[in-house]
Amino acid sequence: MTGWLVAALLLVGCAAREPLTREVATALGPIRLGEVWVPAGVPEASRLDTVLGLPAGSVPGGGAIRIHRTPEGAVHKV
Repeated sequence: MTGWLVAALLLVGCAAREPLTREVATALGPIRLGEVWVPAGVPEASRLDTVLGLPAGSVPGGGAIRIHRTPEGAVHKV
């Protein structure tokens, strides 16, 4: 019985780290994982920033979100 419980907890732990979707709809347009995203329309943002914060209301029905980009600008985490 405990083997099943451990396996279930490991699956839940692994699933929680995976993105729920490859695209996020925002007020600035869609942001897609793996694609280059330019922070046009984000105040005080630079093309070189690797972590960008979008304010509350940027995502319909959601709060503030953070966009993580590679140095080349590709989105790898939302």
